[in-house]
Amino acid sequence: MAEAALEVGFHKLTMVAVAERLGVDHSSLYRHVRKRSDLLLAAADLAILRLEWRDGATHWRPYVETLAVAVWSLYQRYPGLADAMRSLDTTPPSAIRGFAEATAQLQALGFSQPDAVLVLDSIMDMTVDSASSWRRMARMDRAGAALARAGDEGPEDSSSLASRIQAITKVLSEDPEQWWRRKLALLLDGAELLLNRTSAQDGRENT
Repeated sequence: MAEAALEVGFHKLTMVAVAERLGVDHSSLYRHVRKRSDLLLAAADLAILRLEWRDGATHWRPYVETLAVAVWSLYQRYPGLADAMRSLDTTPPSAIRGFAEATAQLQALGFSQPDAVLVLDSIMDMTVDSASSWRRMARMDRAGAALARAGDEGPEDSSSLASRIQAITKVLSEDPEQWWRRKLALLLDGAELLLNRTSAQDGRENT
């Protein structure tokens, strides 16, 4: 059933569509799931379970970057998955297990447990939000025109904002992955500062 839900796609996912994919009457699905969100959860869990991100990196930064890129690619492979992750009341079990495993690995690579959770949670939140918002913006055909009107139709003393609004429009027209990678680099730089600060503090306590 989860496989059929993935094949239907998150944006088109309904009980009827999954039942048709399976070649059964949709009423029979209610013996296994109660509502559409149960199908979303099952499909998301299967998609994340298939995520390939373990590459044996021995330094924290390439390890986290590989994981983040894999998650970003997963959201691109399954349009609507990022939106589903934000709408679900329950986190898919495979996501919980993967997060716990990645946290343990970051600890082994030098982070404290709270800092490992902070770094991974920040990057995963940023990634799902970026994937969801860019997908949403792609559906808004007149997003650029709306931004331009915000400058043209504003108060007379807002003319100085025109160049800044143009800059925003330029960002929104760029490749979403490149913009996401810049955000990722910013968070990774912050994680490195966090790690260095913690290491320095540990060094002072041990002297």
